Amino acid sequence: MGLLKLLKLVIKASVKNKLRGFGVKLTPLERILLFNLNKLPDRVATILAVANIHPQFIDPSLSWIDLLHNVDKNVELTKKLYQRYPADSLTMLYWGGPLLGSGLYEMGVPFQFTEWNYPTNTDNIIKIADDMDTIHPPEIEGYFETSLQVFCKVQEELPAILVSPFLTSTFTLGCFLRSTELLLEDLKCYQRYTQAESEREKRQIEDYCQNLGTYPTFFVDEMKTYSELVFATLQRYKEYGIDPTGCVFWELYASPPSLDVDEFLTYVYPHIYEMYKSVKRYHPLGITYYPDSVERWRILFDYAVNDKQYLPTISLPAAITFPINANGDLECDHQAMIRLCKEYNQPYTATILPYFMRDASKEEIYQKVKEIAEASVQANLPVMISPAALTNDTDPEKVDTFFQAVCEHGNYTFPAYRKLSKQQLKECPICQQVTDVCYEDRTIVCPSCHYKARFAGDEHMDYAVIIQEHN
Repeated sequence: MGLLKLLKLVIKASVKNKLRGFGVKLTPLERILLFNLNKLPDRVATILAVANIHPQFIDPSLSWIDLLHNVDKNVELTKKLYQRYPADSLTMLYWGGPLLGSGLYEMGVPFQFTEWNYPTNTDNIIKIADDMDTIHPPEIEGYFETSLQVFCKVQEELPAILVSPFLTSTFTLGCFLRSTELLLEDLKCYQRYTQAESEREKRQIEDYCQNLGTYPTFFVDEMKTYSELVFATLQRYKEYGIDPTGCVFWELYASPPSLDVDEFLTYVYPHIYEMYKSVKRYHPLGITYYPDSVERWRILFDYAVNDKQYLPTISLPAAITFPINANGDLECDHQAMIRLCKEYNQPYTATILPYFMRDASKEEIYQKVKEIAEASVQANLPVMISPAALTNDTDPEKVDTFFQAVCEHGNYTFPAYRKLSKQQLKECPICQQVTDVCYEDRTIVCPSCHYKARFAGDEHMDYAVIIQEHN
């Protein structure tokens, strides 16, 4: 999407959004653009990572292997998914997933393909430092070319939504090329070497690295190479005509327990910053990095605010996603995260995990999504909600319930010109607490949730008419 076209879309969305109280609705693309610019859209936004959804969930006749080389089947499956679940944004379109869509197979990473399971890599190809010389950016061929073709066709056939590339990021790319274990070992050697207090200790580390086929500063050099590969892969997308607007960089493997927050900020974040600068004009949706507590998110926000060099990337990622613990459980106090994001003026993405979508009742799913949506509206914070993945044994109607709850409770627009009795005027419509009513200024303020409204009428009338609201 050209810069001029993007600018026109944003202006149009902003104008329509000012009229949302009069029934004007945004398109999914307009809604997600406003969310990503940290502007309040008409309702809570939604996103689906297509390849996180088992193909049989949508079409029982298809397997993973059916989709590996067939562009049309991928496109048709994506369109079926969107017709059933009209999310505002779709990402990770190719059912080979982010690994094949990032060109790892074409870089030389071996994969195992089965009919009923997600393609998985079977070995790392950087055993020693010299192997780095054999790694080159992916050529536009094979699975990688299939993924690019799928993106182009979906972007062309579903222009009303945001279709965004999903790329494996620097550290996570290294985990697949080098292996997570060896990459962390390289980092440990580098840390020990730079912190060594004697020449004798340094020689011991050098000898240890030599036995591994590396050297003490190998980690720095390989991370630079991995980052260059990510840039080159993104360039392939652009060369193929793919619109990178809303692109997402997948950095899951840099999350705890692999790296703590300080390590992430020291060794990974500088690479993310460079990637961010390269795509800033396209408004990336963010980096999928998962700190494991609200307070660790605060550390990241503080870091971005205090270091002005990093101020453009204060959103880390642009729409932050809440983490899961080692057991795969959702450790989320969404209200706490929404308060944190409100404090730092950042949008928030709430993730509903697959086990919950599969095992919870429709009522429980509805209530969970309702709580998040209502908290978003109360805080006046741009929020996006996503079901992280859908297994083929998930009841499809539960996903209908998910979208129903978002639409019914995630509306940021209040009806215009509502008539309220004097008693209703004294009760906040958001949190039901007692409001401060000033007839002289014709205003209502809720001390609890800061809801504000202007009304017409005076204390001698039996009712008042709400003419403007802000929550």
